[in-house]
Amino acid sequence: MIGVHLFLAVFALLLRSTHPLPSNNAPPTWSYNVRFGVTSVPAYSTDLGLIYVATKIGQVIAVNSTNGKLVWTLRTGIVALTAKVSSPSILKLPASSGKPCTTTLYVGGVFAANACDGELLWHTSLIHTNYSSPSPALIANVSRATTAPQPLLYVNGESSLYALGAREGRRLFNVSLSGKSCTKPVVADRLVIVCTSPDPAHSPNDGTREHDGSVFALDATSGAQVWKYSGTHGTSFLSAPAVDDARGVLVVSSTAEKHAIVALKLKSGIVQWSISTPTRVAASPIIAADGAVYSGCYDGTIFSISSDGMKLWVSTQLDSIVNTSPQFSMNGKGIYASTTVGTLYYLDRISGELLWKRREMGTSLVPPLPLNAHDVLFTSMDGMLQSYDTVIDIPDIRSEKPDTPTLPPTDHEEDDGTARESVESADEEISYEVIVGSSGIILAIFSALLWRHKKIGKLQDCLCGIQRWIHHVLKMSSSSPSGGSRTLDLVPLMSPTNSVNVMVDDDDEDDINPFRSPHFHDDGDDSA
Repeated sequence: MIGVHLFLAVFALLLRSTHPLPSNNAPPTWSYNVRFGVTSVPAYSTDLGLIYVATKIGQVIAVNSTNGKLVWTLRTGIVALTAKVSSPSILKLPASSGKPCTTTLYVGGVFAANACDGELLWHTSLIHTNYSSPSPALIANVSRATTAPQPLLYVNGESSLYALGAREGRRLFNVSLSGKSCTKPVVADRLVIVCTSPDPAHSPNDGTREHDGSVFALDATSGAQVWKYSGTHGTSFLSAPAVDDARGVLVVSSTAEKHAIVALKLKSGIVQWSISTPTRVAASPIIAADGAVYSGCYDGTIFSISSDGMKLWVSTQLDSIVNTSPQFSMNGKGIYASTTVGTLYYLDRISGELLWKRREMGTSLVPPLPLNAHDVLFTSMDGMLQSYDTVIDIPDIRSEKPDTPTLPPTDHEEDDGTARESVESADEEISYEVIVGSSGIILAIFSALLWRHKKIGKLQDCLCGIQRWIHHVLKMSSSSPSGGSRTLDLVPLMSPTNSVNVMVDDDDEDDINPFRSPHFHDDGDDSA
């Protein structure tokens, strides 16, 4: 029996070593360099094919999504070399006479521009709004004089919410809020949802909750408060909520002594469900058509929750912190996620399986932006906008031919480093498989030693472990469909369906995430 296990371990090693981890390392289809870096989320108009970015040197630029060429530039004069810049928003307004382009771009400050050519339409100065991200919306029954939906614009002013007419910038009302808001307002069902965090100017131990972080629901036409949710004392809501219009639910991430994802009823603010997360969730969740919620954690995982608050899956731990929102692919079958070190991942939405990754694209605080069915925009802090074709075709292992050796460049050829990068990537991936296979061989040798010294009880335990390991490796090796092309597995540390207990409601935070890497140990300090 020992010989059989040893043979299977060697066989599994040879078999798995031919399965490289799938990496999409093709060069970008285009790139554009934004001076002094980018920290704001770009806006994208699918109708116009333009990407809009607010820069740190007081400009808003429009870039062609097909070729990366600069289309126009608007100067706002709002310089923010050390602060996070406002993220632009766009709204397609009802057609009006004499205006062939009906799409308007809005940016903090507050500026409105023609989204087609960058012509400035209006500018209104409001206190503390330079770095806020406006939220335009069409609201029905704003005025009794017309039945057509009226375009309104909502923008945060730290401790206030302003409502403006989206066509001309006229101020309609402003509402004072407890706490400090740095997130983008969200408009849903004639409500404006605003999240705040505790005001740093007031001590959280002053005995009152007047300046606690809260979720406010305000009437979109008058600003009157409809409801307010505060959670526990000292809770912060650092990201904008996600809204499920079909189910009348909004989902927020909260940070206090315990971190959580909370679902509230849109009409009343009553808690529908709440689930603890292992570490801080800094970005907004996203919601699929079936109501499933997806978000990322500071411990480097992506997780999914069903519409009724049941834990679905937790991904394998990624290579760094996930502090941006995941994004759905255009076909709705996958999820793009990026980490702070600049790795882009693609996961199966239903199972959480990691399908492929792309490394070393630059540190990023901006989520990936799907442009179409196959292209995705990656924005790095150093200012590089890069569009990548995310379609990778990996042939089935059974019809795979040996790779042709890569020859060094001749004197007449330039070495662009691509071949060297591919070899290094392959070495990393195969070395991982060698470690996995070698562990099986070591277990088999250890079993032989136990047999020799008559340690029968320990031998049985060891053999059972070897059997489980062999079964796991062979199952992953033979799980691909026959023929054609396929996407290879990334060999997760644990199957996502078996790791759903990462998020549990437990008083002992150290036991919440058993897979937590020492690189992401949460010692209670939530500082970024």
